[in-house]
Amino acid sequence: MIEHLNYVRPGGIRTILCDNVSEVLSDLELSGMPKDGNFRIAVCRVHEVPELEELLDCMVRSLAEIAMALFPFWYGGAINISSASPDALEDLLANDLELKGDLAVRQKISLPWLKAAARCCLNNSLPLPRRFAREIQASQLVFAIGCENLSILVAADDISPRPENLIGFVKAVEWLNRVTEAPVSVLLPKELADFKELAPVLYDALTMGVSSYDSPGRVIKSETKHLVWPIEGNPHPLSPGEQELAKWLSKDPELASLFQFNRTVTTVRENRFMVDLLWHEGKVVVEVDGYNCHSNRYAFCQDRNRDYELVISGYLVLRLPHDEVLHDVMIALDKIRDMVRFRHENPSRKSEVPK
Repeated sequence: MIEHLNYVRPGGIRTILCDNVSEVLSDLELSGMPKDGNFRIAVCRVHEVPELEELLDCMVRSLAEIAMALFPFWYGGAINISSASPDALEDLLANDLELKGDLAVRQKISLPWLKAAARCCLNNSLPLPRRFAREIQASQLVFAIGCENLSILVAADDISPRPENLIGFVKAVEWLNRVTEAPVSVLLPKELADFKELAPVLYDALTMGVSSYDSPGRVIKSETKHLVWPIEGNPHPLSPGEQELAKWLSKDPELASLFQFNRTVTTVRENRFMVDLLWHEGKVVVEVDGYNCHSNRYAFCQDRNRDYELVISGYLVLRLPHDEVLHDVMIALDKIRDMVRFRHENPSRKSEVPK
């Protein structure tokens, strides 16, 4: 999936037709980070294709939700928004970006929008300040989320949409591509391949192979990690379980210094996997599994293949249900502690475990 997204030219639109949208999004979450660590994907997903105005609002709101989850890690970390009040951002922008040589970034940032959006986030509201036009909101949100390295994925599950809504869907995708200047991928069920209303975005469309897996089950909204890749070294902003685990891990004298969140591991099969939690020296991997992207046969099989490759590469793998972490984080910590102590008693042949 990642290679298809990387294929979209800057400022272009590319459609991907598939058997099951949920499975593809599962694959996206389970895959490793691209070799270009600055590359980021933001997902705008609808289950039923709505009318144009509603779809445009949905797209902007999706971007705002991702931006709020990432706050204050905006603009690729070029500025430390958390260290200043909104009123002090002007000086911060000038000083930080001048020191880092990122003046091109500064030219694209709307300072009035940034001040207003930062206030929204600090007040636990979506960064959608009211007095700004939809075009400004979208362009500034995309730039804040991914700076110049963001690819947008617009996904729709609807296999029997209203034709007039598909016309609006195409207009919305073209609008998003135009105002953000970001490459846009469109992920659609293959059942829509012959809809003439989609002709403007079906040119040179890619088709992903037939899947042998069942349809996914219900979706739990408490974890939506597939919407955006994590920031390496930090708990995923859209995983309450990872956030809770990070809070308690940092207080644990035995575990705090061992584990890092969201690190890429390369296996002996030369595949790269992003793992939720990694003790590098001890070769212990901890995965926090939410129901959203682990509720179908495809994700189940992918997880088992990951575990197989990690195990033959010398790693111990512990899978924690997301709901269990939220329900009783101390049980999760005890399980992690047991894995660490087991590793001390049974060191990996390929690594020395510090005593």
